[in-house]
Amino acid sequence: MENAVNILCETDREFLSPSYLPLYEKALKRMQRYGCILERLISPEGYFPVIGRSATYRTAVFQPLAMLALNEELPQSLSCGQVRTALTAVFRKMFEGEQNFTSDGYLALDVNGYQPHAVDYYTNTGSFYMASLGFLPLGLPASHSFWTSQAEPWTSQKVWSGADVGVDRKFI
Repeated sequence: MENAVNILCETDREFLSPSYLPLYEKALKRMQRYGCILERLISPEGYFPVIGRSATYRTAVFQPLAMLALNEELPQSLSCGQVRTALTAVFRKMFEGEQNFTSDGYLALDVNGYQPHAVDYYTNTGSFYMASLGFLPLGLPASHSFWTSQAEPWTSQKVWSGADVGVDRKFI
């Protein structure tokens, strides 16, 4: 599967600029590090910290991790099975119950359940569909290793079960 940069380079001559590639590589490394942080924020039970005014966008927070999976650019420390299992746990916590949907089946104005004070004045029902950004790996074919690899525990599951996951540090 081609990543976004390859596609852009084929369709947009400005991306062929020699000065662009080092910037892209630096941004990718930062995104990969952030992906590691996001994966570590998922609790062993599949919950994640509710931080910031965009918390009502729900699983949109995982868009960078999902995009790394879609573009086949996950860092070496994160396997496809590990990321898929972690994201699935989050999505199940968020979307399996009825608490986040209106009686018509649309996403409700809240974070998780009826929480009208969690919503900013500029937010509307359409805003919550940013949550779909966490589902980017659905763009991968069913035969891709993201779907076919064995389910694995994610970092917080490993740590809280006593496994040694090593030191969390920035990439060199």
